[in-house]
Amino acid sequence: MIDWLLEQLIDDVNAGEEHLRMSEWTQSLWLFCVLFGASIAFTGRANNVIEERQLSKWRGVYGDKMKLASRELGIKSWQSARAMLAEVVGGIDGELEKGLEELWNEGISGETSGESSASPAVVELSESD
Repeated sequence: MIDWLLEQLIDDVNAGEEHLRMSEWTQSLWLFCVLFGASIAFTGRANNVIEERQLSKWRGVYGDKMKLASRELGIKSWQSARAMLAEVVGGIDGELEKGLEELWNEGISGETSGESSASPAVVELSESD
C-alpha cells in the first residue's frame, strides 16, 4: 500500500517539476508534496525484504527531490524550507517541525539515499526478469 501511494505521489511531483518557475504558490505546493512523500518513505515500515527494498529506493528518490528543491528553489537551510512550507500549511512547530527538520537534513545530506533514483516499481519489475 505504501509503495502504491508513493508511486502515485511521485507522478504528481515529477509533473510539478515542469512548473516550478511559475509562481511561489506552485513552488510551495511542490515542496509540500516532496516532503509528504519523503515523510512516508523515511518513516514507512517494511514487512518483508521486497518492501524494504522498495522503501530504500523511495528514500533515494525523495532524497534526490529534496536536493533538487534545495538547488532549484534556492533553499539553503531548513528555515528557508520551513518558511516556504508555511505558505501552504501555515505554522509548523513543536514535534512536527523537529521531525520535518530531521527529514530535510537527512534528505539533503544524502546519507540515506537509495542505489538509484529509478522508480521502485520499475526496479521490482526488472529484478523479476
